[in-house]
Amino acid sequence: MVAENKRMLVQRTGNKDEKNDHREE
Repeated sequence: MVAENKRMLVQRTGNKDEKNDHREE
């Protein structure tokens, strides 16, 4: 369960980072 939770967090962070990058451009 912990591994799945960590993976979900990483995906959420990656998505947020990508959106931020687009906004900065």
